[in-house]
Amino acid sequence: MILDFDKLFEAHLINYFNENEDKFSSVSEFEALVPSIYNEWATTPSDALGGITPFNFFENIEKIDELISILVGTSCEELNPCSLLLDRIVKVPECINGLFDILNGEYSDKQKTIVAQLLVEMDAVKNASQEEKEFIEELLDFE
Repeated sequence: MILDFDKLFEAHLINYFNENEDKFSSVSEFEALVPSIYNEWATTPSDALGGITPFNFFENIEKIDELISILVGTSCEELNPCSLLLDRIVKVPECINGLFDILNGEYSDKQKTIVAQLLVEMDAVKNASQEEKEFIEELLDFE
């Protein structure tokens, strides 16, 4: 089962709003707080994660294949990978080969675009073949 971190955060956000709605004079005032609410959520122990924080959930994953597998599983169809997962992958250069496997494999354009963005952020495109570089450029031009 793949955890949908977007849904976990959405539930936290709704709960936060319901508990604090009288403190906001406008929707835009609340929306301006969303990044700080996200940071709070990311560093707060979660029952859904066995009492660890969402941040630590990803930081504790050391197996490269597990990080890549979660990325693939959470970037299909309507799901989106958690930014905490993406941040973790960027910090682990050993993920680069797995990212290139996705780029060159039988995966969706959405998955390949996410991978292309990660490879750029990791400064790994310099190690790509000319064909891969052109494909990455093509994927990112369509955004």
